[in-house]
Amino acid sequence: MRKLSGYRPTKLADCLEYKLGIDYGKGHERTGWYILQGKKILRVTVPKGHSGEVSPKIINKVIGSLRLNREEFRLLYNCPWTSSDYEKKIRNLIAQNML
Repeated sequence: MRKLSGYRPTKLADCLEYKLGIDYGKGHERTGWYILQGKKILRVTVPKGHSGEVSPKIINKVIGSLRLNREEFRLLYNCPWTSSDYEKKIRNLIAQNML
């Protein structure tokens, strides 16, 4: 399995904001909610920072918060996955009572 490296904090935050509509509050870290049909579904926290890479430990936390596996996260981060792909996954988890 490939290592979880090469993820930049700003690109990660922007990806989640623009693709998933996550609106970050103000504070030490970027914390926001994934909202589906007006309901807060998942909370995710992304570290602030503009240089360097996000640690693998933090990436694993983000992956868990978003209920993704590593491959799905890579697809979301690198752009092949869209917001509708993610919404389908979340709706499927809800339908299976896994969320």
